[in-house]
Amino acid sequence: MNGSLHLGHAFTISKIEFAAGYQRMLGKRVLFPHGFHVTGMPIKASSDKIIREIELFGPDFERFEEVTAELAAEEAEKEEAEAAATAGIDGIVDKSKAKKGKLAAKSTGHTYQFQIMESIGVPRAEIKKFADPYHWLTVFPPIAIVCTVASCSYILDSYVFQEDNNAFGARIDWR
Repeated sequence: MNGSLHLGHAFTISKIEFAAGYQRMLGKRVLFPHGFHVTGMPIKASSDKIIREIELFGPDFERFEEVTAELAAEEAEKEEAEAAATAGIDGIVDKSKAKKGKLAAKSTGHTYQFQIMESIGVPRAEIKKFADPYHWLTVFPPIAIVCTVASCSYILDSYVFQEDNNAFGARIDWR
């Protein structure tokens, strides 16, 4: 879990809960332990982004405004050069090609991982802790458990599954 629960989680849980409820209606005894699988690759990728952003902006992201201003100036120069190169014979630029695609339309407006973390309520001073992938496991699963217990009606038990950084290591904590 590398963020807050969203509608996709609710959709998945509702299908499973529906199936368990249906089987109960048929008179079957159904164990429905809801699990919280902590997926390693998205967490590691987000952790790596935090590390790169600390290197780029400083440990508390204090150089963010300065660096983004420099990057924006470079981007503006590049766009001007492209516009000059693609201008027609009369000097008219073809604006029929869209620059923003479907992904840009869905974007949150946050370019960097630390901005996403701030948008979900993580204080800027705490964000550097998320450079350690294991720190994510102490923050988001408990939040997800509280949200899920509040919204699901048939949770009999819950657990957190995570890799323990060895070849076959896996741990299940029953709560």
